[in-house]
Amino acid sequence: MINLNITSDKIRVATKDLFHIVLLFVLIFALLFAYSLFTRCGNIPLPGWCDIYWSILRYDNGGNPRVLIVYGDGGLGDHELLANIIQDPQHVGKRVFVRHIEEVSLGNLKNYDLVIVEECRRMSTDKMKMFIDYAISGGKKLVWIGDAGTELYQGDEMVKWKEHPEYDKNSDEPISPWIRKKGENIISLEALLGVRYKTNYCDIKECKSSELPWVGTLNAEDRTHKLVRGIKADLQMYGNFSIVEVISSAETKKVLDVDFGSSLITKDGNSLGRYFPIIVTSGFGENIAYYAIPPETMASDKMPKNEEGEVLRYYSLVEKLYYGMLY
Repeated sequence: MINLNITSDKIRVATKDLFHIVLLFVLIFALLFAYSLFTRCGNIPLPGWCDIYWSILRYDNGGNPRVLIVYGDGGLGDHELLANIIQDPQHVGKRVFVRHIEEVSLGNLKNYDLVIVEECRRMSTDKMKMFIDYAISGGKKLVWIGDAGTELYQGDEMVKWKEHPEYDKNSDEPISPWIRKKGENIISLEALLGVRYKTNYCDIKECKSSELPWVGTLNAEDRTHKLVRGIKADLQMYGNFSIVEVISSAETKKVLDVDFGSSLITKDGNSLGRYFPIIVTSGFGENIAYYAIPPETMASDKMPKNEEGEVLRYYSLVEKLYYGMLY
């Protein structure tokens, strides 16, 4: 005769064990998802994980990340060309949204997984703070390009050296257009990006409007980094770019730089050095990237021609930006 009590006990134990196994898998999945959210889904070494991740997170966008390009009224970059390359099926083939800076708010930005800011030299302190708040809100990616935010609105104020509590320098000179005052608070974009803006290359060198200037050779310290992986070795760089210096106190990683070949001398005889950062990452999980040159520049019509008379176009910098930041 079957002992029903023993059988029911075994069923309860089996059910309890199954529940614990399912719970364990749910917890592991949640941890993997959270880690992907704050870093990159590609950091999880599971085949097809990024497809699963984005299909869940962005089911409303066809399982693709939501990307926004924010532009303004001048400065380095060509937001239309950048958007066209990302949306071109021969390159990235993903939808991208484009908005003027005056059309966006912090609430709007939080609807996107990656925000790219370029061609936006003139920027108010309020808008600059908006991008900083977006980048530190968690799980968001920000790409800042060239001289965006280096020209102030009327009424905006830069912070002087003697006003900054972290610097022991009694000077009335402003530190950087990326360090502003908002009432009693200091708004520091350079602390977020890990670089300090100096000037643009074509502000100190003569550049023709009809063609892109040759600058030097691109070098990557770590060619396995996602933003430069597979990029052509000794690629020659053409085009105007922002000259910046890495802030030593910031947690930054220089991914790509350009070798000018000799010391770059300004019009007044000052030497700016030979090597200049082109791509610098910062933030938790490298969720922030600064590009000194707009990556679409080297795929523009102004690039030089090869021996066959064809315009050289290097799309890899744009392709690596998209996939490197999001996958």
